[in-house]
Amino acid sequence: MADLEVLGALAHAGEHTVEGAKDWLRPDQLLLAAGQQNAPLDERLLCIDLAVGHTYRGFPRLLHADVFGKCAARPERGHAVAHLQVIHDRSLRPVGDDLRNADGVLAGEGLQRSAVGDFGGESGEPLEAEITNHVHSLAHVLTNADELRHPDVAVEAWWWWAWNEDASVGLFAGLELRGRRFDYWAGLVRSDEPYLYVEELDGAGLRDGLEIKPPEMWADHVCDVPFAQWSVGNEAHGVLLEDPLDATRRPYGTPVPVTFDIEWYSSVPATEIPHGYEQAGEVDAQVELTEGVLALEGPAHRAHVWGVPYRPVALAMPAGEGLLWAPYRRHDGQGVLQVLTPTGFVGRFTS
Repeated sequence: MADLEVLGALAHAGEHTVEGAKDWLRPDQLLLAAGQQNAPLDERLLCIDLAVGHTYRGFPRLLHADVFGKCAARPERGHAVAHLQVIHDRSLRPVGDDLRNADGVLAGEGLQRSAVGDFGGESGEPLEAEITNHVHSLAHVLTNADELRHPDVAVEAWWWWAWNEDASVGLFAGLELRGRRFDYWAGLVRSDEPYLYVEELDGAGLRDGLEIKPPEMWADHVCDVPFAQWSVGNEAHGVLLEDPLDATRRPYGTPVPVTFDIEWYSSVPATEIPHGYEQAGEVDAQVELTEGVLALEGPAHRAHVWGVPYRPVALAMPAGEGLLWAPYRRHDGQGVLQVLTPTGFVGRFTS
């Protein structure tokens, strides 16, 4: 038993006594815990508190906002509250409930209830447990299906951005679904050219997948390879705006036909953001304009969230002359400031 380890990791190893952590805990793995490598076995095991009462295959089911107590070498199974501590996972950023406050986890749960007590009459060892997926305290494990629609949520959004190496040209496309209604946006910014803006707010005409066909326009968003390739396109009429900020109020400008054909690629994993994920990549895009075809190759970014609208969260916006602004407005009238910087688009909601 000298090599007994924690499968799964602590958020702040310096704040806890558990060492030798590994980051490959899966929901169907057993949890074994050790405190010190050289301590007697009965002094370095972690006991499990606040397990769900029912079991699966003889093991308790744990919520991820679970409190663990260090087992001392004593016959009793209960733990004093002072001996309880919360286990974190260092491999994921915190989402939902913060597990650092053991008191908050314990509130209303019965301070002296422990999983060791729940094991009476069960066949499983008291240090084996199945970890369940608790949405408020464990980051969602992404699957290929997460790239597409989540039918059980009220709102869901997909966004794509791209720009060339010197940030003199950039484009974006965004789709937000609310049941059968949607908001759609697309835009193109170029140095010394008006802002080309496309919007369809509170639209109807949702087809299969992420295809939309409201009057006077069409757009589709196809996941070719999950987390690796998307094809995004539209055929629409947009407006050229001399003052980009008009897009947040009354986007009246020169109407123009436009077609976007965007091939989005990535070879790096997606990373977690609140309520979804984001991913860096690159694009090979063509934008068909009245004066010809504009080709764009360069870095790119995308985001996908569900359960909430996508909300850009830049703490500060750049200022100065020559910036390429690409703002837009939502169906509820709220405006979003967006600007292309040398490292990509940043944005924030207007106050």
